[in-house]
Amino acid sequence: MYFLTVFNDGGGPNTYDTLPTSSASALRGVGANGAVGYVYATYYSSTDNYLFVGGEFQKVFNATSPYSANAHNVAIINRATSKWINTPSPVPKLNGQVRTIKQLGATDIYVGGDFTNLATGNQGLNYIARWNITNSLWYSFVTNSVIGMNTSGSVYNIKVNDTASLFVGGAFTSAGATTLNRIGLYSVTSNSWTQFTSLGGSDVGVNGTVRNIYYRGAGLNAYICGDFTATGTTGSLSVNRVAEIDTSNQIFQIKNVSGTHTGLNNTTNAILYSDSKVYFGGDFTNTSPTSDTPMSRIAVYKLSMPVAVTLTTTTAGFLDTNDSITYSQIILPVQYKAVTVIYKASINKWLETYRSSGVTH
Repeated sequence: MYFLTVFNDGGGPNTYDTLPTSSASALRGVGANGAVGYVYATYYSSTDNYLFVGGEFQKVFNATSPYSANAHNVAIINRATSKWINTPSPVPKLNGQVRTIKQLGATDIYVGGDFTNLATGNQGLNYIARWNITNSLWYSFVTNSVIGMNTSGSVYNIKVNDTASLFVGGAFTSAGATTLNRIGLYSVTSNSWTQFTSLGGSDVGVNGTVRNIYYRGAGLNAYICGDFTATGTTGSLSVNRVAEIDTSNQIFQIKNVSGTHTGLNNTTNAILYSDSKVYFGGDFTNTSPTSDTPMSRIAVYKLSMPVAVTLTTTTAGFLDTNDSITYSQIILPVQYKAVTVIYKASINKWLETYRSSGVTH
């Protein structure tokens, strides 16, 4: 079997391009016909009109040049010619399967998976690497010769956060010297990792593989899914295979309508956002541990679109006891409940004596 197909939507009826079904001697069709193995990820780069293909395969083939040797788990199709790239340009080759491919900026393709090195030599790539389009070379996540920034285990998914950072999820527990527990944010600018912690606490990451990430865009929350059941250091927060990450880098629960059940009862693999709803797909049948309404492998989470609660005052304002600054208002996102204010007549001010993370002025 050959596991790659191309949908042709240009000119005439929409059709799938013909792929071979048997041996190399029976090849039919034109262009990049397939990969001998499994394809897990694709990414189109408009920068150079290339389609990057990643997975678990050792060979790809063209109709006119069967079984090109220039493919080890990742390969490139030149969209202008509809051919796999062979020579003279160098071709990326890795020693383990590729699970995810994303582009950040004009020249850098980031890939993650189970690989540790180049297919032909020791490069110390360790599960996540950067392919530079301009010079066709691999680069490791390394800040200098001493501190490595690579993850400690397999990378399952990469999502672009902004122009200079990436969400990275997988089976790893750390990256360099930073404890992450399967989910982290990598800054290209500072070559550093940011942790995600449990809501109102310090529990880092989650306790099982993160298989997929969905990010809605600047200033909005992200969603993760996988095999995890709780936050990662002590398990202080139950999340059960799906969770939300807010803009303060905190992980919190996704519950059913009644609020009695958290997450889903089995592995969750896919996330899609559409029309103020987040769709999850996987092996689950209910919310965790049970459900009012059983679900069969697909669930819909309707966003409540939280609106911030604003506390205002007609006195001289709120005196923040943490920083001794007077503010005219306090804005409290609805998912945070803890804020304490008292009025002190001698100074004609309300005192903000306690506030949870997420409270802004």
